[in-house]
Amino acid sequence: MFHPLFGFIFDWIIRESISVYRILVQWILLIFLSNVQIRWTYSPQERQYTRSRDIIANQDAITTLTSPPSSDYIVTTGFSGDIIVRDADWSIKSIVPDLYPEILFAYWSNDGKYFLATVEPTGEEQQTILLLFKFNEELGELEFDMRIVGENRLFDGHFSMDGDYIFCIEQSWNSVIEKKRKDNNLDDEKVLFVVYNLKGDRIKEVVLPELIDKDNPDLSYPGYVQAIQTNRNGLIAVSRRGSILIMNENLDIVHEILFHNYRVVKTMIFDQDDLICDTTSGKLSIYRNGELERDIHSVSGGYFMDWAIRGETMWVIDDASINQINLTDEPVDIVKHIYHDMVCCGIDINQDGSQVACGDFSGQVLIWNTDEPGKPIKKGSAGWMPIRALIWKKGTDYINIGCMDGNVYAWNINENGDELPVVFTMDDAITSMKWEKGDNPYRIAAGTTSGTLAIYEHNEDGSFKEVFNLKAHKPSSGEQDLNFGSMNIFSEIWSISWSPNNQYIATASEDQTTRIWDLDGNELHQLIGHTTAVTSIEWISIAWSDIGINQPGHGEAILTCADDQTVMMWINTEDQWELHHVFDTKAITEWHTLTYLTILDNSVVVVTQNGWIYAWDLRSKERIASGKMHMGSVEGLVSNISSNCFASCSSDCSIMVTKFKVN
Repeated sequence: MFHPLFGFIFDWIIRESISVYRILVQWILLIFLSNVQIRWTYSPQERQYTRSRDIIANQDAITTLTSPPSSDYIVTTGFSGDIIVRDADWSIKSIVPDLYPEILFAYWSNDGKYFLATVEPTGEEQQTILLLFKFNEELGELEFDMRIVGENRLFDGHFSMDGDYIFCIEQSWNSVIEKKRKDNNLDDEKVLFVVYNLKGDRIKEVVLPELIDKDNPDLSYPGYVQAIQTNRNGLIAVSRRGSILIMNENLDIVHEILFHNYRVVKTMIFDQDDLICDTTSGKLSIYRNGELERDIHSVSGGYFMDWAIRGETMWVIDDASINQINLTDEPVDIVKHIYHDMVCCGIDINQDGSQVACGDFSGQVLIWNTDEPGKPIKKGSAGWMPIRALIWKKGTDYINIGCMDGNVYAWNINENGDELPVVFTMDDAITSMKWEKGDNPYRIAAGTTSGTLAIYEHNEDGSFKEVFNLKAHKPSSGEQDLNFGSMNIFSEIWSISWSPNNQYIATASEDQTTRIWDLDGNELHQLIGHTTAVTSIEWISIAWSDIGINQPGHGEAILTCADDQTVMMWINTEDQWELHHVFDTKAITEWHTLTYLTILDNSVVVVTQNGWIYAWDLRSKERIASGKMHMGSVEGLVSNISSNCFASCSSDCSIMVTKFKVN
């Protein structure tokens, strides 16, 4: 399915899970923070699980996946606000339209009659909205009941044990208070525990006690809440940095668990007398009646925990793995199930669009068939250094991989990829690489963090010869805005594009400029307009009519994007470059920067540091598509004309291949 506004149809996605909802002994259902649910069948005897089904669940990124108690329904919420109810056979039973965007949390009352969703704060005062629904189990439908507007920014919400009340954490943060915080005036900043009834009345609130700074006992500050959980005895656990408060339903503090090293608890299980929490220190701590029973060396910074077998076996999900922990074994048995390793960065598609290759920060390269996304078909290793750039030579099975140590590796994917050879080395970390354009490319342009631009020729024997080397961008000096990057230390070349005839090269840099060079090293033009680092560039030949210019013939255009949230289109007239149009993504309310852009089907597609994808038609300049498709920074974007699709990869460890359709 796709939203009527969108021109994107999602083909497939590969994702490392960081969140999970339903886990039984027989099967495990994961939420992949994209728009895809993936079901895994689990064999407890072999401790193995296999991917059994992928479902395109929502129109953009899934934010929550839940199931009502004692029911087989599965409910997902999307970032844009859609809520979808499915039965056990994965058939859609009902869809709640986009009431509010950016649903962050969702919970069920213990009797399964009510469904609660919280919406990202909006407006200057950062007030949060609670959406309450009644659930018709017979029809599988959610009926909107009421909207509750918090007085402050709400962190999370839970139902009470009997389901008659809603417990919430509100944090009195807004733009005014943030300014006071910067001015060291914290009088108006506080964290509240609030109770609402099911009529939406605010019936009780208490201010949580402040935390004492461990380095300065005379200084106290509000303890922002990381997670809350209720148990069957009517108690509530509230985790903050360095402590967990145990409260009763009257909001009295009955106990406080203190950590010696200010550990942060992101996820907990509160099961009658037992409280199990996973902390950023890599320990799984088990408390009984408020007292530490034992610590287990586990995973570091888990995002989600749940029982597989109550009281015996549990699952902990972290950045890179699914961990099965058997608490009854001595020593405790931990089994890791790893699919992807680390942040994805560097992506490309082969010429006919049948395969996609992606690198990651552990130095591995994985290749998939685009029509069979279940498992990678090949795996290569570029040492252990993080991969920053990856390019596929047109019409071949040849891939080059640029790493943060300056090495560039080569891989003929028909050969073993365990130990890839280094074919050339640059003076600093590789930030960008591009093969020249055309059907038979033989030159690579590469840029580094130190601002060096180099060109290498690919010889018939497989070797590379450097034919061009230039310090294209130098560190800046003097007065400047250093809100972004490191202009006074480096001037990274974030992106490179060959001209349509391969006679010139354009470089986009941290120094806020785009520069055009001939192959003798002469700087011909500077494109100045962006106010922060220029992060991506494309140089194209195009009919003037295709970009809305009413004149015959063809010309050239350069499109750039930057951290300033704009895409600029420059056109060449009489050997002079002038700014033709500016697109912007300021409709995205979250703070963000633009990371990559590509051109496809007379449209420009741009991606952001917070996972959004935007597309505009170059002729009309109208936005034709937008949506939050990744839950991390997008660290690679490439398009393919043959398959009319583009591929993106992200720090959330996902690789998404998206077919492009202009409605």
